[in-house]
Amino acid sequence: MSTTSATPRATKRAFNFNAGPAALPLPVLERIREELLDYRGTGMSVMEMSHRSPEFEAINNAAEQNLRKLLAIPDDYAVIFVQGGGSMQFTMVPMNLAIPGKPVDVLHTGAWTAKAIGELKKGVLHDVAASTEAEKFTRVPRADEIKLSVDASYTHICTNNTIEGTQWTAHGSSPGVADVVCPVEFIDRLVRNGQACAMRRHQLGAPHMPHWWLPRAVGGDTVPRRALIWTASKHPTGALTLAANPVCAWRHE
Repeated sequence: MSTTSATPRATKRAFNFNAGPAALPLPVLERIREELLDYRGTGMSVMEMSHRSPEFEAINNAAEQNLRKLLAIPDDYAVIFVQGGGSMQFTMVPMNLAIPGKPVDVLHTGAWTAKAIGELKKGVLHDVAASTEAEKFTRVPRADEIKLSVDASYTHICTNNTIEGTQWTAHGSSPGVADVVCPVEFIDRLVRNGQACAMRRHQLGAPHMPHWWLPRAVGGDTVPRRALIWTASKHPTGALTLAANPVCAWRHE
């Protein structure tokens, strides 16, 4: 593999402030280009190789280990890669974590929590524990405005409301699911509290390939006839039991 890099004159690069994907370093893009036709002597592009091949399992394992290292994710948290973008997670999260008879509390702070509430309305017991909709979501709720259920399955928040321009700087210790649009430093506080954390898209590279981090002790089967693809416990780390899903997410999202 060549180690040369294109000079600024040879390659026009934009300062990317678009919503969704992060700007990727030029050396990373150059390496992708060089390996597109032949990934490390396999004679295949990564887009052509088997999702059960040792080569792709190595890619998957390295991605998980790098993610754990960069974000200090402890071993007692499972890391899974899924597809469907943030929109599928609004359905998949309650399918896996909502406990029958116990509501999902939502702190409603804008467009993304509105989407989550829309999916919960399709059959999941839930309660809007706080909302700033009356103020057009110009701020997040104050602590004295949040009325959590005593027996909630979990509390759903969106850490950074990218449409409205507001951001949580603190979160309580109750079991929670965070729609972590950005920034990622919020994750450390959730992990320290032993809370489930569902990460989706922005600012970690290509958009719309969510990563889940959740304590290994959670994630039951709350919907008995749920489709296999939507069952978090069937997306293990390491061996790719549902292998086509991570690799296809990487290729097409």
